[in-house]
Amino acid sequence: MKNLQQLVKCFACNKPFKKRLSEIKVSARHFCSRDCFQKTWANDPKPHKRTLIVPICHPERQHHAKGMCAECYGLDYAKANPEARKNAANGYAKRHPARLRDSRLRHQYGITAKAFAVKFKEQGGLCAVCHTREATDVDHRHSDKQVRDLLCRTCNQALGLLRESIAIVYSAAAYLEKWEARAQA
Repeated sequence: MKNLQQLVKCFACNKPFKKRLSEIKVSARHFCSRDCFQKTWANDPKPHKRTLIVPICHPERQHHAKGMCAECYGLDYAKANPEARKNAANGYAKRHPARLRDSRLRHQYGITAKAFAVKFKEQGGLCAVCHTREATDVDHRHSDKQVRDLLCRTCNQALGLLRESIAIVYSAAAYLEKWEARAQA
């Protein structure tokens, strides 16, 4: 990173020029030439303008740090520190489980935690299929993401494994009835 060149604009004449990243922090090096430096410092010991730094990765974006925009800097940091990023995410999840659940519900199903709570209360907290277990999962139609009801994990997985096909469900019911009748006989 230390050898990266950065596009900087001169304090005095505002012409763009390149400087090494390590030199950018020193205010005396924000000038394209010694003449510009002397002219500015002779008149005003503290220049009013800050250096305009252009990121190397995306020149149209605002500079964040180390010659990069904020997004690229974050990705670079994540590559260099995978454990720190993982620990930070896990820490957030432990501190804010309700926010995380609300975010997941909105992203995956388009409903809020309040809507989930209302639906849960309407169903009496029980699965809409078996009516014996606590409703924990949001059932939705995969073709258009329409939310149906709340189900227990087992019933939700069963509907998914039956490919949400009414014909397969009836066929499975007929199959079970046939073998139940044989067992009774």
